[in-house]
Amino acid sequence: MGEKHFDFDGDYGAHYDSFIRQVIPGYESLHALSCALLEPGCGSDGRVLVVGCGSGAELACMGELQPRWSFVGIDTSESMIAQTTRLIGSRGWENRVSLVHGSIESLSYNQQFNGATCILVSHFMEGDQSKTSLFRQIGERLTKGGRLIVADACDEDSESFRTMMDCRWNFARARGADTNRYQKFQADCREALKPVPPEHEEQLIRSAGFQSVRRFWTSLHINAWVAWDHSARI
Repeated sequence: MGEKHFDFDGDYGAHYDSFIRQVIPGYESLHALSCALLEPGCGSDGRVLVVGCGSGAELACMGELQPRWSFVGIDTSESMIAQTTRLIGSRGWENRVSLVHGSIESLSYNQQFNGATCILVSHFMEGDQSKTSLFRQIGERLTKGGRLIVADACDEDSESFRTMMDCRWNFARARGADTNRYQKFQADCREALKPVPPEHEEQLIRSAGFQSVRRFWTSLHINAWVAWDHSARI
């Protein structure tokens, strides 16, 4: 059996927090801006669902910017849950953050949220139906007025897009990325990611029941949207 692609419980997960900043320009600004866009639905004491909480970077950013918000973080990787648990403990946020090891189906529909993030998650999922189902299940757990942030790697079939992406290594190298780790990352992206064009992903979010969808952030191939007015809450 070959080496696992994007092994969040192995080397990739162990170096994720530093490596992701080396390959996505403006990674931290995405979280800060996402927090600002969630605020209309959350107010000063909102409850936020973080799907794919990873190493806890989103939680750390939003938790600092909004000290009265509470969070539920969910991730399928035990290693990522462990990393986030350590982060929560270092900040004394045990009363503000709950973590769930599992998928969105692990959460009862009785758990309702004023906002949610799904950042760098659905591009791992195969097929329109699985992506749309994820967005819909998140939307059904939002209160009226709640907002969802979606961010994913997207693909475009154009020479200009490929020319742009050829320069990502220049950015990563200047920030100290390890050559071998980056090369494996590139191979994993080609083999394991299931990206769609940005216009298609926006349509999937709308198909999941969100009446209002707006793309607000782009960094190379990573695109982010804010969505609200879910049909389950209208």
